Amino acid sequence: MPRGLEPAAAARRLGNRPYLILHGMQDEIINPRHADILAAAARDAGVRTTLWTDPTGDHNSMVPVNPAAQRAIADFFTQHLHREPPSP
Repeated sequence: MPRGLEPAAAARRLGNRPYLILHGMQDEIINPRHADILAAAARDAGVRTTLWTDPTGDHNSMVPVNPAAQRAIADFFTQHLHREPPSP
């Protein structure tokens, strides 16, 4: 992580924007505990946070090969961004 970047501080500043974190528990680049740290920081600041973890997921291939991860993303967007069109 480059110096000066503080992901937990950025997570706290999301305000009323929903926040989705997906993390593979087999990630060898970013320790899975960092997902918990970010989620806790955001939740403590009142940010609506969804943390989804994959016990077998690694750093890069989790989403392309895991239908459950893809469903978690679709559900998140449906829940937080979907709006019914106005009636004619």
